[in-house]
Amino acid sequence: MEKDETKAQGMAEEAQLRTQPPSSAVVFQCVVCAAVLGDSSAFACSHAGLRTVSLRAASHVRVLDDEPETSREGVDAGSTYFAVKCSGCDAQVGKVYLTTPRALDLMRDAFSLESERLKNYVLGEHELTLGEDQPENGRVESGANLQIEERMEQVEEQLLKVENLLLLYNERLEHLEGTGTGAGMNKGRNEELYTSPKPAAKRAKK
Repeated sequence: MEKDETKAQGMAEEAQLRTQPPSSAVVFQCVVCAAVLGDSSAFACSHAGLRTVSLRAASHVRVLDDEPETSREGVDAGSTYFAVKCSGCDAQVGKVYLTTPRALDLMRDAFSLESERLKNYVLGEHELTLGEDQPENGRVESGANLQIEERMEQVEEQLLKVENLLLLYNERLEHLEGTGTGAGMNKGRNEELYTSPKPAAKRAKK
């Protein structure tokens, strides 16, 4: 009875292991720094329960092979492995299994990358190509951003012109004050503003 249960468990675990590679070429990247860690050309297997993609080769990774760790629970309980980190940001992205249960033999000595630590890009899939209608929201947002940038440039140009005019006016004013002309002009102007008007002559009585 116990043997049958163990056999059934092994069959269930094997069912979660897939050896069929993706139908399209896929590039796997670190979710933190977007470093390319590998692609589907090195695909070994994937495991639905462990949520991993195992590759025969990987790039931009660092294997912590100082001392192996042991999985304490789950489908891979009892397995020993080295942790794998992204060499770009040092985030842990997966494992290299040294020992595994028989059902996980294909994962041994491969780079088993954890799906939640990955983002992927399928080659040949594009959101937009030339000649296609752009999404309305995308077009409006792009147009709005372009108008804002143009408006900012116009404002900067106007401010620069005003600044140049103020500098020129200030230079002329300093020149006039230095030659005394400006003081004379101001004095004459002040006299005009503050001199009381003469009273009108009284009409002679008849």
